[in-house]
Amino acid sequence: MVDKKEEIVSFLKKNIKESRVSHIFRVSEYARKLAKYYGLNEDKAEIAALLHDCAKGIEDNFSNSLVETEEFKILDLKNYPKLSHAAFAVILARDKFNIYDEDILNAIKFHTTSRQMASDLENIIFLADKLEPGRTYKEREKLEKAAFTSLALGTLETLNANIIYLIEENRTIHPLALESRNYLLKKLEGNI
Repeated sequence: MVDKKEEIVSFLKKNIKESRVSHIFRVSEYARKLAKYYGLNEDKAEIAALLHDCAKGIEDNFSNSLVETEEFKILDLKNYPKLSHAAFAVILARDKFNIYDEDILNAIKFHTTSRQMASDLENIIFLADKLEPGRTYKEREKLEKAAFTSLALGTLETLNANIIYLIEENRTIHPLALESRNYLLKKLEGNI
């Protein structure tokens, strides 16, 4: 994975805007921290984090036909085009960096929305993206505490905060986020 990391970092520095690369590096560090805390594979978390936004800002370089495949219909990119970077990041991970680990690819794909029955790695990348230290919103500290209590609680609380923000901004909420939130709520209540 060390070879992959160097290749990915080189790509990021050449192709992605500097402020986004800084965010990606902070997400990567935070993902490693969460993975270590929960006894999970830190290298996988780091690779998924490095790749989660690897297509952000360069979406125009990809053919929209790529995201019309069955694999990406779940993201409903026609109605949620801002999520296209997640789909294109999966394509880059697989086709450019030869990453075929489904857990890593799913962590990249669902890093903006989460989903029902997300893996621990998926939750880690979702949380790391929302809670990395460069984020300065008022609930961050409370959400970080929840994330280090349990991945399910951290993800639920972070989804709740994000959904409230989207409602206040009068923006649409992706169905996957709502489904994930409801699933986690039932799980934490012991109903699943």
